[in-house]
Amino acid sequence: MNQWIGWRALSHVCMLAAAASLLIGCSPSEIPETPTSVVLVSIDTLRADALSPYGGPVETPGFDQVALDGVLFERAFSPAAETAPSHATLFTGREVPSHGVYKNGIHLRDEAQTLAEVFRDEGYETAAFVSSWVLDPRFSWDRGFEVYDAEFPNDGGTMAKERAYPDALWLEESFAGLDRRGVMTVRAAAQWLARTKEPFFLFIHLFDPHAPYWPPKKHQEPLQAQRFQMAGRSAPGFTSEQLEGQIRNYHGEVRYADEVLDALLRAVDKKMDGDPPLVVIVADHGEGLGEHDLMEHALNLHDEQLHIPLLFRWRGRLPAGIRMRTSVGLVDVAPTILELVGLPPFAAVEGRSLAKNLLAASEPEARSIFANRRSFSETYRRPLGRQVALRSGGWKYIRRVGATDQLFDLGADPDEGTNRLHEAGAASRAKAMLEEIIAFEASMPEIEEVAPLPDDVRENLRALGYAE
Repeated sequence: MNQWIGWRALSHVCMLAAAASLLIGCSPSEIPETPTSVVLVSIDTLRADALSPYGGPVETPGFDQVALDGVLFERAFSPAAETAPSHATLFTGREVPSHGVYKNGIHLRDEAQTLAEVFRDEGYETAAFVSSWVLDPRFSWDRGFEVYDAEFPNDGGTMAKERAYPDALWLEESFAGLDRRGVMTVRAAAQWLARTKEPFFLFIHLFDPHAPYWPPKKHQEPLQAQRFQMAGRSAPGFTSEQLEGQIRNYHGEVRYADEVLDALLRAVDKKMDGDPPLVVIVADHGEGLGEHDLMEHALNLHDEQLHIPLLFRWRGRLPAGIRMRTSVGLVDVAPTILELVGLPPFAAVEGRSLAKNLLAASEPEARSIFANRRSFSETYRRPLGRQVALRSGGWKYIRRVGATDQLFDLGADPDEGTNRLHEAGAASRAKAMLEEIIAFEASMPEIEEVAPLPDDVRENLRALGYAE
């Protein structure tokens, strides 16, 4: 391909400079000898601690294998507990206030450059296959993608099923045309893979762990006798047995997503046949399963809704079986991908690249990590108010407009059960963290008021539980 002549010439210079390196190929600050295909997978509503390599209660062999083959970040966190804000950060390396997508149904700002745009401009084939209407192209998610598959059938969707419990956040009993099962998404992606050229950038979004939790029988039945940790868990309208049933079904959905992920990676490996791509697997956010008296997500900034899996697999280039313990953010993923494969960095970004750390199996420098939430409406029946969270130095501060702020010692209280904001010994730390949050907000663009959502957008979001 002619567009790679300049790339290859420059890469030979890099290879000579790196000849003495113990790493295979160029270092992350250099350009690889040949362009590398990239597969980015986002699994909706997937808590890190639901997976067996993170100590989860059910086996997820697909994730186990990826962890054995690559690098796993034990403490990765989303910038929001909602699909659109977190995906905007995943695509741009920008914080939520910077890209402007505070909640579902908001368009990505035009000035925010995306991963797909960089790959397209560098000559890659680009394609996305998504599983939820929240990522519909009408909200600008298709920018930079030559193929953007958001075809949701009228049957076969993960949410086209009977209502799982009476107080669920989603309001309809079926969701025809709003989503699709993971196997359908992966089948479409595999068909594209079979006919596309290399190099390519492929984005896959799986929706299945999202409520309502109704896993296929092959993943539901093996868990019927399994007991789950219920201490400290409750939710309005649930008996303990009913709540445990919901948790059991959630983990059945996770088992199904694991199987679908494994099928996708087998299709990728078959396509590449000895020329391994960079594979990155993340979630957009976690899920409340009775912690803090709540179910589901987009409701608060506690870790059950923010702690996500993050794994990198690049056979022959990245070390295998490595676990990183330093806290990192979803905001770091896009800059890392671009540096790893030698593509130009974003013109503006708040995330930092972890490429050198991945290649050297070295812990990154600890940094502050932020998260944001905005109220859906003044009449929404769940906890309201704008919130900003800061994680730093083993502590977490949550600034809550219209409610009492919270401060947690994560080392002593990982479940965020005791607010230490007014304890005398924590006063100086609380003051410093609040000042850092205020400085962070001041450094970002002001919140823009957006036009009212179109009626069809509002109704679909209401059906999915995101009230407006």
